[in-house]
Amino acid sequence: MPAMSLPTNLDQLSADELRRLLVEKDRELDWRQAKIDKLTHELAMHKRWRFGVKTEHWPVEQRQLFEETIDADLAAMEAELAQLSATPAKAKGQAKRQPLPANLARTDFTTSRNPRSALAVAR
Repeated sequence: MPAMSLPTNLDQLSADELRRLLVEKDRELDWRQAKIDKLTHELAMHKRWRFGVKTEHWPVEQRQLFEETIDADLAAMEAELAQLSATPAKAKGQAKRQPLPANLARTDFTTSRNPRSALAVAR
């Protein structure tokens, strides 16, 4: 399933179009997660086959052939898993607060460091 990119004009889409886009993205994420889970499971199975007890009892030629095949399979699965796990989204940086609009009135508050005045206000 190819990676789907978001349209640049999200604010101009109707509610139905946004819902459809959300469903498509959700479906793509489900597919990617299922593919990652499948490859992870398959990778674990191949490692068990390769390093398991039964492989120690094979004839040398058969074991070498098996190891060559497994190495190629493992490399292909790891490459595909790395490709699927790579996030195309931008890396998040430090969150920054947006400045308040200039048309809002500014109100300054002062606080007292005197604990008695805080108690007086609380009563």
